[in-house]
Amino acid sequence: MSSPGGEGARQPLPPAALGQGLANVGGVLTGSPAPGPAPGSADDLRLRLTEAQGELRLERDALRRLEREAGRLQEKLDAAQRRQRQTAAELENARSQWETFEEEAARLT
Repeated sequence: MSSPGGEGARQPLPPAALGQGLANVGGVLTGSPAPGPAPGSADDLRLRLTEAQGELRLERDALRRLEREAGRLQEKLDAAQRRQRQTAAELENARSQWETFEEEAARLT
């Protein structure tokens, strides 16, 4: 066997090989994929179904997180819109008071 990092050194396994699992030979993990069910067999379909269900659970969890975040953002937007309406009402009230003040000042001069 050659020295680590030298010519012929083991390369990292591609993701597909990792997804298939690693064979455990005599307590030592090898880079050989574990034998799996024959493609299209019932066991293969069950395995693929299990993997798809796991992916679906992850997607569902991600969707729930996004929905919670959307809810928090909607609450912030609603609060900002309430503050905007309140500020607009206060501005209109101040404008009305100013007009009343100007009318009163004009009447007194």
